[in-house]
Amino acid sequence: MRGAKPKNNNSGDGDDGGGDGSGDGGGGAPHLLAALDQGTGAVLAQQRVEDKTSEIPALKQLLAPHDLTGAVITADALHTQTSTAEWITSRGADYLLTVKNNQPSLRAKLKALPWKDVPAVSGVDCSHGRRVRRTIKAVATPDWIDFPGAAQVLQVRRTRTTHTRGKNSKRSTRRSTEVVYLICSIPPEQAPPEQVAAWIQGHWSIENR
Repeated sequence: MRGAKPKNNNSGDGDDGGGDGSGDGGGGAPHLLAALDQGTGAVLAQQRVEDKTSEIPALKQLLAPHDLTGAVITADALHTQTSTAEWITSRGADYLLTVKNNQPSLRAKLKALPWKDVPAVSGVDCSHGRRVRRTIKAVATPDWIDFPGAAQVLQVRRTRTTHTRGKNSKRSTRRSTEVVYLICSIPPEQAPPEQVAAWIQGHWSIENR
């Protein structure tokens, strides 16, 4: 659906969503929200986000018809909302949510934790012609971090190294580092860093499609 936009030729030939004015002719590009299963990649549900709204309320509408008991819901940083966290846990599910600049206070608190004292779990991925080292650290959520149902917080550091050859076969190396913070409703003893890292990587793989 990327780049899609309804036509508005008023011809009644169907290209404008119908000649009776009931279609989407002339409207904005379709904005779809989907729920995917990480294990299979199957789309479990999908709907269009209504105009003049956002994905935040649409997430609840999308998942409401489904039994979420025992599920782990991952979502991008837009959905790191207290109301969404409360709704997910009220349905018997757990969440793993990314904290970015749309939650500046929460992100600042997570960044200020003494991560240098926390043991790390690392892994290396050399696929797609690059080398990516992921280092993940996790601690139980401190009492002074107020987020509904949060049981552990995590720091993930990704260091990506790529090698290219330019003119005269000269080899150059480029390295970049990104640090991401997450919040999860499952305590560390039930979801150790290795398991959470797999969920994170699964979510990023879906986002990159």
